[in-house]
Amino acid sequence: MNLNKEEWIKQGRTAIIEEAIKQLKMPIDTCYYNVYVMTNETQLWVSFHMPIKIVPQNTIAYYNLGIDLINRNQSKEIRANPSNFNYEDYKVPLFIPTAETEAQIDFILDAINKSDEIGNLNRGELGWKDDMLIIEEADHFDITLVSYLYESFYKIEKETGRIYDAGHAHGEPPPFEEPVKWEEVKD
Repeated sequence: MNLNKEEWIKQGRTAIIEEAIKQLKMPIDTCYYNVYVMTNETQLWVSFHMPIKIVPQNTIAYYNLGIDLINRNQSKEIRANPSNFNYEDYKVPLFIPTAETEAQIDFILDAINKSDEIGNLNRGELGWKDDMLIIEEADHFDITLVSYLYESFYKIEKETGRIYDAGHAHGEPPPFEEPVKWEEVKD
């Protein structure tokens, strides 16, 4: 459909999400994503955000997806393990969590929550500006947690859950940036 922003908003959040899935041409199951419908003066973005991403060994997949229904811009985040995975002439699938990847995420969150160094973290606490990336290696997981003003990175042993090589960085907001005013579209 070719509607302006106000016409889209009148259609409602559910219709906007359905149209976004249709235009992205991906088999998106919204139960795996935090779905945000956000608008500003010139855009209407639908974001399918997976705040915790795990990339198993020897895989490649799409994770976060988004589309601006007004300007027809799309965003598709691809992750590969190893990072130099050659995917030319390869149909990259959409990541779909499995029982194994869900168990690995539970193991990682349990290790984090038992650690004095990292602090507590639960699945539902990560928002649309937060990303946890888990790269599976042979004997450990490489973890990067990024939010608007901080970044943490560490490794977790697969056998013991021990956290090591941890580091943290804190940032400052840009001093002269005028923030774009976003509003969430709700039903």
